[in-house]
Amino acid sequence: MRTWEITNGSSREYTVHAVSDAIRKAADGQVVIIKDQTKSDRQRNQFHALCADISRITGYTPAEIKNLIKQDFLGFADVKIAGKMRRVLKSSEDLDRGDYSKLIEYVDLWRSNNGI
Repeated sequence: MRTWEITNGSSREYTVHAVSDAIRKAADGQVVIIKDQTKSDRQRNQFHALCADISRITGYTPAEIKNLIKQDFLGFADVKIAGKMRRVLKSSEDLDRGDYSKLIEYVDLWRSNNGI
């Protein structure tokens, strides 16, 4: 698998040529995927810091605050585990940078809605 990251005009130009070349050489049945960049460590650290701040105010642990916010923002998924249907909290691991930014922005709304 090859990955190219577009960071500026010259990297975009290089990526266009490299991807075009890779597509010309690709075997039938191969798949091309273009996706948004995954969340950054800075975003993850910011979200965890916000949860820690709220935990100091509320007395809940940072992990409990994180799960409460994720419950409201992401919701739950119904999955089958060992033959039984279970409702589990959706993961934030697959959020791209844009969606993770929305999660961080949601923290302020969540605080306000919960009187914190």
